[in-house]
Amino acid sequence: MLNTTNSDTGHQALEESRRMFHRVLSSWAIDLVALRASGLDKPSARAGLWSSAKYQDTYQQNRKAA
Repeated sequence: MLNTTNSDTGHQALEESRRMFHRVLSSWAIDLVALRASGLDKPSARAGLWSSAKYQDTYQQNRKAA
């Protein structure tokens, strides 16, 4: 009887971990599909935050002040 209880508890834990894994995996799959659709799934040169003139001006002002 003791083995049955431990087995049931282990089975429940296994099922719960499988559900959590599939929940996370499905989220990752959705994110990957979105990244692929927008062309962001491969490394490449991109205009980022620092390409904005606003941030470049702030950076230059901070460098002059230093």
